[in-house]
Amino acid sequence: MIVLVLKPICVFNSSTRSLQLRIPYDEEFGKNFPEVAQRQHDQAEARLMELRTKWKKEKEMQQSGGSSPSSPSSADTLKLTNNAVNRVKERIGKAVASVTEIRKLLQT
Repeated sequence: MIVLVLKPICVFNSSTRSLQLRIPYDEEFGKNFPEVAQRQHDQAEARLMELRTKWKKEKEMQQSGGSSPSSPSSADTLKLTNNAVNRVKERIGKAVASVTEIRKLLQT
């Protein structure tokens, strides 16, 4: 079902193994509303970094064969990650977060 929806609007990029919209980026919107475009970009970057962090942690746990996702150590790690993401979302809401600020917050 999802394939039927995505096929007309997306194309599969085999080099990055991802879907890309066929709709080109709206340059005019970015020129007319640079704050909104920057905020959307920052939000997308924050979400991507959040997903990469979670995926990396899960992959490390699977490779170590150790703790389950409900163990205290992994729960603490996910809690720290969620706290960092919440701080990023807070700053994005105020439209002052930059990509470098987001990276710094996620590294702490």
